[in-house]
Amino acid sequence: MPEPAPATPLPTLDDVLDAMGGTDRDNPLHVVVAEMLPLDKQRFLAIGTLIDHLPSDADSLVDAAYRLAAVMSERRRCVRAIDRHIAETVRLDPLPEAPQAEYTTGEFVAAITYAALVGSAQRDAGRDFGGGARLASLYRAYDTFRDELTSGATRLPRRASAAEREMESKGQVYERNS
Repeated sequence: MPEPAPATPLPTLDDVLDAMGGTDRDNPLHVVVAEMLPLDKQRFLAIGTLIDHLPSDADSLVDAAYRLAAVMSERRRCVRAIDRHIAETVRLDPLPEAPQAEYTTGEFVAAITYAALVGSAQRDAGRDFGGGARLASLYRAYDTFRDELTSGATRLPRRASAAEREMESKGQVYERNS
């Protein structure tokens, strides 16, 4: 019987930042983050349209709202892909009493990529609305999150699958096999 592949370590902040470059097409994290960055740009532009609209331009507002909804759906798919990759490749051993983390790895990566885009746009425009401070705060929070997960002090939150959400909406209980 073949020996199982060794577990991959939880991505470091440097791994996440490298993934934002999207250079390693063989690395699933790089691939998903590379997909996420154009979505973040579309999100940023759609939000800008919704905030800085002309009252008489209802069509562009509706179009921006639809684009934003589509982008957020695709970003959620990316978050789930990252979380699925982590669940399949990273072995974590939380302590029995370890509380759940507030966010998943994918949610953190999504927040970091968007904050990086916003911070870059602010710098390019010669403005600072706190994007750099927000990004630095996210970096520190991700490092803490990673340290707590790796040490077993906290566990990844369990997010409901689509099947579980559908059954819950119908008032049914989803029995998990694992």
